[in-house]
Amino acid sequence: MSKVDTSGTWTAISVTPPSLEGLNTSHVTWGVPAESRKSGYVFTGGTVEALLDGTEFALGTITHQNYPITGISTGPSTRS
Repeated sequence: MSKVDTSGTWTAISVTPPSLEGLNTSHVTWGVPAESRKSGYVFTGGTVEALLDGTEFALGTITHQNYPITGISTGPSTRS
């Protein structure tokens, strides 16, 4: 068994939403808040025990902060 220290940063995301903040940190946010907070992703690492026999272990936790935002287009409207 060995201890592993984990951490992570968001270096890029696949789209560029309005008001993108936090690249190269562990907490990236985007959008114009409809209420009080932006949506975002947070990676939380830490020290974990890792067996060296191929057993799976958690590297950390990814949290999606899903708050109401405005200013993100989903593409052309299909309404007629």
